[in-house]
Amino acid sequence: MKICFIAPKAYQLFNPQVKTTFGGAEVQLSLLARELAKHKKLDIHFMVADYGQREVEKISDVTVWKALDFKANIVFQVMSFFRVFNRIKADIYVQRTLTPQSGLIALYCRLAKKKFVYMVASDRESDQTHKLYKRYYGRIAAFLNFSLASSIIVQNNYQADVLSEKHSSDKVYILKKGLKINTIDDKAADKAKDYDAIWVGRCEESKNPLIFLDFAYRFPHKKFIIVAPKATDEDDYFAHVSQKSSNLLNVEFVSFASNTEIYKLLFKAKVFILTSDKEGDWPMTVLEAASCGLPIISYKLNYDYLIDKYQGGYFCNGSFEEMIRSFDELLNNEALYENMKKNAYEYVKENHDIEINARKFLNIICK
Repeated sequence: MKICFIAPKAYQLFNPQVKTTFGGAEVQLSLLARELAKHKKLDIHFMVADYGQREVEKISDVTVWKALDFKANIVFQVMSFFRVFNRIKADIYVQRTLTPQSGLIALYCRLAKKKFVYMVASDRESDQTHKLYKRYYGRIAAFLNFSLASSIIVQNNYQADVLSEKHSSDKVYILKKGLKINTIDDKAADKAKDYDAIWVGRCEESKNPLIFLDFAYRFPHKKFIIVAPKATDEDDYFAHVSQKSSNLLNVEFVSFASNTEIYKLLFKAKVFILTSDKEGDWPMTVLEAASCGLPIISYKLNYDYLIDKYQGGYFCNGSFEEMIRSFDELLNNEALYENMKKNAYEYVKENHDIEINARKFLNIICK
């Protein structure tokens, strides 16, 4: 079976020498592709954008294709993309994260008699609060994407319920994110910490990095680090966050870090702070932090069992003062900190193992 993943911004995850912004969706698809590539009966391909690499490369048993150039006009991008699409001739194409091109890919797969699997990245995609729905073409693209997909993979019951009402429930499946647990349970988690708290995410308003900076301002004697690569079309906001960070003497601002570098920074921190308004589930950054033994302080979100059942952190229910109280309590109670640290790791280990999730993914597409 030949499977092709589509994620233009994921090339950095195959070639760390390329310094380009990526998100949790790209991390998830690259991990899934690498894991599935271990199966001898599967031929795994990956379509990415042009970053100056060769047309076709073999990396970790995944065939990586240069499919489009972001600098070209949209017509040339589409032509280039589908030219490579036709060269690959996969049985199944997989995409994650709603874009204006998602509907076109779904339509093309239907016309070419190929299976198309769409993986929902955020609650906003299912309940139509995503920015794409604000435009007429965006609404058409989303409709085609969900209507023509052979399977829709979601992350939680909320997404499943919403999409099952609008589309056939027979093609909606729940699958959690996965991580390589065996490579991140590292002794580095027990070393001395350089930072009291860390924030990681694309620098965009929905992720609220400014709240983290306000939080850091309240603890002038603690050390904080924020990893906030610039998001697409968010130049002004990135400049604002960067400038505000530079005004805080206890905050280190990192404009870009590879996935490997992010893990190294996580191991150097004590606590992970999440300030997002809405995600599809716990974002990859939270799962990566928990896998490194960091308790989580979540400003607004509370998915699954990480906090309520496993007690791997705090849910602050949108209260800034509760964030402050939780952080203060956690850093001043060593026994509590060690317990939450272990709980966070156990949650990830038991619920987000990429080997298990890859098998579940394979079972879904084999149907």
